[in-house]
Amino acid sequence: SFICCYGAIGKDRKDDYRRPTNMSYTPNSGEAQRVCSAAATLLGKLAVRDRAFVECLASTGLRVSDLLALRWDDIVGGQAVVKQRKLRKSANGEQREVWETVVVVRFSPAAVLALEEYRNTRPRKSEIIFDFCRTTAWGIVKRCGVAAGVSKFSPHAFRHSLGQRVW
Repeated sequence: SFICCYGAIGKDRKDDYRRPTNMSYTPNSGEAQRVCSAAATLLGKLAVRDRAFVECLASTGLRVSDLLALRWDDIVGGQAVVKQRKLRKSANGEQREVWETVVVVRFSPAAVLALEEYRNTRPRKSEIIFDFCRTTAWGIVKRCGVAAGVSKFSPHAFRHSLGQRVW
């Protein structure tokens, strides 16, 4: 490791530490790719919506709640401006807003195409892109994960896999 190479400590101690046994499942980028491919093969009346949702999750690494709050006006030229509100509980148990950050995320070309197709075929016109709840989002990703042969895949796993690809 870095500190061992520069003489800060005498030996490399990374082997002295074991990964905690209660760590949750961490996907690799190949599994995320397989789940996206499975989403592309979906059939049914909601297949276009589900494919767009999975592509957006995979390409941006957004949290499900942030993606579900996204509006059509937020997306311009393959990028979206996302406002993330961080809440923290106060001493009396009430939630209070701590800060709000603005993040610019980029969509992959596949996600942009999926969104355009979804916008042209969706049954009702709404400002919100994905007008469903977090439970539905979980079901979409779970169904695609099972179709891809990755049974433990969750919506948040896309965030982890994007982090592995980027870093």
